[in-house]
Amino acid sequence: MAVEATAQSVLNSEHSIVCPTLSNAHDHARSLRASTLGAHDKPLESWLSFMGLLPGVSPYLVAACAFARSLKGGVSTLMVHYTRQQGGMSYVQEALEVAKAAKDVGVSIGFAVAMRDQQGLAYAPDAQVLPFLNEAHRDQLLERMGPPKMSVAQHLERLHETAAALEDPASGFNSWVNVQYGPNGLEARAITDLATCPALSVDGEPVPMGERSAPGENYPIRVCAAVLPAAAKLAQIEGVPLPLPVTHPNRILVIGDTGCRIHGVTAQDCNH
Repeated sequence: MAVEATAQSVLNSEHSIVCPTLSNAHDHARSLRASTLGAHDKPLESWLSFMGLLPGVSPYLVAACAFARSLKGGVSTLMVHYTRQQGGMSYVQEALEVAKAAKDVGVSIGFAVAMRDQQGLAYAPDAQVLPFLNEAHRDQLLERMGPPKMSVAQHLERLHETAAALEDPASGFNSWVNVQYGPNGLEARAITDLATCPALSVDGEPVPMGERSAPGENYPIRVCAAVLPAAAKLAQIEGVPLPLPVTHPNRILVIGDTGCRIHGVTAQDCNH
């Protein structure tokens, strides 16, 4: 196929391959890569505590540094799991600083709001991990990495506040999406600490939500899900509208993740 085009400048592309930019499906917008600690393909428990000793600085500068490093490596789209706050401001304010850094650097990001209430230090209860850490650093690590003392309702409230701030047209940042496609098509999902699933309505009609995951000893929360009709115009959970996909999308972003790592005889404990 012949393509004719004009350009203001021509680059020497001899012996080069031109390809689309890359996507990073799992990033934390950290100032330092875990690999700088020799953590490549090592179990999380062996290096995560050292990341907790990094001093808190400007979230904008940290994110801008991380995004610029990614862009230099050819990555223009990132999924940011924001699990560690720099401090000095609220979580929502930090999210806006991270979004501003992404916009200024020129990358597109998805922002995953951290929601956890236990196991802040590793894939095990904190009480079991602390004895293995340097005694001089235990209090500092627990303060910085321990799960926030928030209920599930408070976590969800913070999520909605963050989403609203990032969705605000005045901010100029990327929109937030909280519906997803599953094996059966479009699904609405909800996380609750109540005894029953919340009320879902689709185009004014009640739709029962089924229990996708029951509360357990380690995770005392209930995950509920319901398939949404392809022709649905309005879906609400407890009166809160859910954003639905457009009929004819102009842009589709595909993200993949490698999942848990297995290296030789060493494997992450992926069941927790």
